[in-house]
Amino acid sequence: MTLLTPGSLDIIRAECFLSEARRGHLWVPSDVCAVADELAAVVRMVDAEVMVATPQLTVHVNTDNGLHTVWRLAEALQAFSGPTVAQIGGVAKSAGLIIACACERRVCQPNSVFLYHGSPYKAGIPDDRAKAQWFAKRTTQSEDFWFDLAAGGDDFEFGAEKALELGVVHEIAGYQVVGVKQNTTATGLGD
Repeated sequence: MTLLTPGSLDIIRAECFLSEARRGHLWVPSDVCAVADELAAVVRMVDAEVMVATPQLTVHVNTDNGLHTVWRLAEALQAFSGPTVAQIGGVAKSAGLIIACACERRVCQPNSVFLYHGSPYKAGIPDDRAKAQWFAKRTTQSEDFWFDLAAGGDDFEFGAEKALELGVVHEIAGYQVVGVKQNTTATGLGD
């Protein structure tokens, strides 16, 4: 006899995500393809509640795969009324990079690896320019920097120190960071 059906497993998984989010922690799996919309709903639900004990949402990112739905999760994180902090546990590739950059504050481990995709991977974004604008609002790099990378079509993989230099992260765990400032000329997070 099978007690758990695929539908009941989805409910259990959603309850686990929600329970943790109510405590202030959103855990993003390595492959976020199947759960990005679910996580976006969890973020909106927790935001609608009064989070007295945990006014901040810590987003644990160790993620390297996702679909266009990841943009809905990014939008939900950007709209969250309290502070959002991305804790990057080692991998922020593709979907992980988008999710991390949607958070106001971003901290990574020294061995973290990041990946920014070029043109073929812009699902959910109407064009390379819009994607470049989105990243420029959340980092210290210009729209032209991100556009040139996207239009080139090549994968851009980089480590923690480069992520700090680009403003993708604000801190490398264990390092003292001084003078790293997010791009304030564009509208978006932090405005």
